[in-house]
Amino acid sequence: MEDGLIYHYTDARGLLGIATSGRLWLSDVTYMNDRRELDYGIDVLREALKPRLTTLQSAAALYPDEESPERNMSGVIGGVISELSRMLKSENPGFRVFAACFCEEGDLLSQWRGYGKGVGGFSLGFDPEILVRNHGGLSPLVKVAYGPHEAQSLIEAILPRIAPQPTGHPGTHAYTQAEQIVPIIARIKHPGFREERERRLIHHFWGRGGELRATESGLVSYVESPFDISAIRRIVVGPSADDRNLRAAYDLANRVGKDIDIVRSAIPFR
Repeated sequence: MEDGLIYHYTDARGLLGIATSGRLWLSDVTYMNDRRELDYGIDVLREALKPRLTTLQSAAALYPDEESPERNMSGVIGGVISELSRMLKSENPGFRVFAACFCEEGDLLSQWRGYGKGVGGFSLGFDPEILVRNHGGLSPLVKVAYGPHEAQSLIEAILPRIAPQPTGHPGTHAYTQAEQIVPIIARIKHPGFREERERRLIHHFWGRGGELRATESGLVSYVESPFDISAIRRIVVGPSADDRNLRAAYDLANRVGKDIDIVRSAIPFR
């Protein structure tokens, strides 16, 4: 659906909650469906840093008994990678990153299987300009980059920040840089997910997490963000042999009092 909308896939409970409350739930990025996606982003950054790190380490090896600038900067680079992994894997991290995920296509079989439980799901089509108009101070709506090639511009923006010069506090510098990089890492995914053409609203802060909700896989930490209900322009009813979901979608649109386009998925039900 090349209509300028972005789509959030969900089940019936999620649809009702979003449309009637005017609030989005942004999940902790470490709870995303692709559990390796953050590790993948770190791997892409690590590979991009290798040439510079090798050069610095070779120069430092010429003076093994001295604290050279090259040794200092190579230590910061290694520290940034270590801190990123620790932030994302710690059982009780202080720095948290949350995201709400959207897709540029509103009728994808892979998304129905993953988010709509295969049958009976829905995707909400949002006008992106209205959506970001009142989103509680979150970042702008950002595109996800798939693979090293698409992520190149993101990575190139990161590299100059990491150990630009020797510092008297390499550990502190590494931590500070890692904190700034985590939201960017959260925008990089494996190219195998490119079909999604995903966009994200990202929120990051210092704290001990948000609210908790129960899912089939366990508890998930999330934060809420308000949005203008008029941003919802379309509801796509997922593949199903039951027409009641279509009727219910019309009932929901009438309840919230908005002009919402109701569309049935074009994917055959099996």
